[in-house]
Amino acid sequence: SQFYAEENLKDTRYWAKFRNSLESIKYYSVNKKMEAQEIFREIAQINSIPLKLLEREVENERILKEFGLSKASFRAILEKIKIKGKKDKIFLTELIKDFMVPLPVYRIKRSSLPTLRDYVENKEIKDFLSNIFLVDYKYDHNLGVLYESNES
Repeated sequence: SQFYAEENLKDTRYWAKFRNSLESIKYYSVNKKMEAQEIFREIAQINSIPLKLLEREVENERILKEFGLSKASFRAILEKIKIKGKKDKIFLTELIKDFMVPLPVYRIKRSSLPTLRDYVENKEIKDFLSNIFLVDYKYDHNLGVLYESNES
């Protein structure tokens, strides 16, 4: 997928943070397996979007202005977006990241997760959305993901 392609991430805060983190662990060594597991525990996670957030209003004024759109739900904005160049892809990436939450890999079965592509009809960005996973967990704006399925 293009979403995590280096060229789409180069000018983002995420990329700068990633590069800084990579540099800081370049010469790091551990002596015990348990110590390594503790240090790298957070790496074993998948960024995903709770289904409930698809209907949440987009609040990022900068992104709305960039695409010439007014406030609407995340899904409605995704349906209206037109990608004209690299800058638009960067803003689309930033918009999506605003709705992503990290989940531990052991909490989800990646092979059974739907993708954002399955919920958006906008053909112009469908391929871009194919590796953005959705989870059907309850979500609270203050608490984050509540590890119970919405089905319960």
